[in-house]
Amino acid sequence: MPPRRAPTVPATEDDRVERMANSMNVMA
Repeated sequence: MPPRRAPTVPATEDDRVERMANSMNVMA
């Protein structure tokens, strides 16, 4: 698994997925 904040990866789809996972974590 790549690091959460990979500077090489553009903050587009990855950012969306990370946000969804974060919100799910907060809700759970």
